[in-house]
Amino acid sequence: MIPTAAEFFDKGNFNNVTDMLIEFAKLHVEAALTEASKTTKWKEQITMQGLQVTIIKSSILNAYPLTNIV
Repeated sequence: MIPTAAEFFDKGNFNNVTDMLIEFAKLHVEAALTEASKTTKWKEQITMQGLQVTIIKSSILNAYPLTNIV
């Protein structure tokens, strides 16, 4: 489970707010990329030229809800 900003602040031992914000952002970016890699959807279509794969952009954009950053 990704900690909230308050939980992260309470548990952390940071030299300054900037360091805390950087580490918090890294946690959320890593989580977002992990979710995107798990939930990305694509559409396969066989054409005369071969296999065509289309990534469905909304599956990436919606993989990590902004409500996870609180």
